[in-house]
Amino acid sequence: MGSLETCQLAGGSNESISLKATVISIIIPVHNAEFFIGETLESIYNQSILDENETCEGKREEKIGPEGEHKHVRADTHQQDDGTCATVCVGACATPERVQLEVCIYNDGSTDKTMHIINEWSAKLQQKGVIMRIGTAEPGQKGGVGFAKNKAVSLSTGEYLCFQDADDIMMRDRVKLQYTACKHMPGSIIGSRFERLPADSTHRYTLWLNTLTPEQLYTQRFRECTLAMPTWFMHKSCYLAGGKFKEDPTIALPEDLMFLYAHTHKGGGLHRVDEPLVVYRYHENCMSFRVDWRDIWSVRLEEFQRCVLDKWGSFGVWNAGKEGRHFFRSLSEANRNKVCAFYDVDETKINQKFYVDPTCKGKGARKIPIKHWSEIKPPFVTCVKFMLTGGVFEEYLASLQLREGIDYFHFS
Repeated sequence: MGSLETCQLAGGSNESISLKATVISIIIPVHNAEFFIGETLESIYNQSILDENETCEGKREEKIGPEGEHKHVRADTHQQDDGTCATVCVGACATPERVQLEVCIYNDGSTDKTMHIINEWSAKLQQKGVIMRIGTAEPGQKGGVGFAKNKAVSLSTGEYLCFQDADDIMMRDRVKLQYTACKHMPGSIIGSRFERLPADSTHRYTLWLNTLTPEQLYTQRFRECTLAMPTWFMHKSCYLAGGKFKEDPTIALPEDLMFLYAHTHKGGGLHRVDEPLVVYRYHENCMSFRVDWRDIWSVRLEEFQRCVLDKWGSFGVWNAGKEGRHFFRSLSEANRNKVCAFYDVDETKINQKFYVDPTCKGKGARKIPIKHWSEIKPPFVTCVKFMLTGGVFEEYLASLQLREGIDYFHFS
């Protein structure tokens, strides 16, 4: 596939980037986004870091101004990759740092007015000092989401990468706050909370992602990506260590989930800035709708077995219904043989007494007992979707006072 790149500073000159500037590359893969891309680029134009062009470090402290007055610096605390805490300020400080933004767009075969809108905004962004790098596929060619992300990254020169979907909107402080966090956690994927548009779409999913604890970013990764991909920010070395995004032009892949698993395999960290920094748009043409749920299930299950189940001697399954039985049938033979019991709240299921392993035929088929949830013993896997029961399941689970990530894991 061919590509056309532009690299210009404000005023259209081809000046080189100042060696003193830290370059942050905003990565935008795009395909037929004419209804959204203008608003996306406008949100980049309005980033506060472009106005301030400095980021600060240090404790919350009182600074003495030129007239002897005290000036306060707002501080945020982040856990660093080594487990220690660092307090970083997001206001004025004594050591200003210049930050250069560049927008790296790869147009993956758009056939609408996307490129026309990008070219219009390119001039405006350059006038504000933003470098524009634009690559485009040959007419009629399309490489897919993972391919387009990798191509956009290949255009970049930045030390840091800020991933932005072409249909989403950055909050004004997004780049500033995630950059501040990432400087102290260069081995971590930095995500954030987000708002949905429309506001009432995917309520349970949004609530789940926005309320995960720092520990649950790791323990619940077998349910789904615990950091929403449209909020990702990372050091480029983190991207390279993760092996880039999986590419396949023929099918839609869960490339974000696959990357997150590759990242954690190599000891990479996960961190969320607890402010909504992205407006995550929900619409009928979302690329995530094109990924087959069975492919996502397979990726999740393979990871869960490798990281958890293969290391357990035996375990129970909370949910004797459709979800729990599908989970059981999907397991490897070795892990199916480790399932000692199903547990449920439904008396109808409990009264069945046993679940007969359908993978075993004949008189030797194994019967797995079905018990009341109050009899459950760790370790076990829950196959109940988040807040599907209106919080009842979560209350039952909390009453057991067990340790997530040790005594049990969530899968559904």
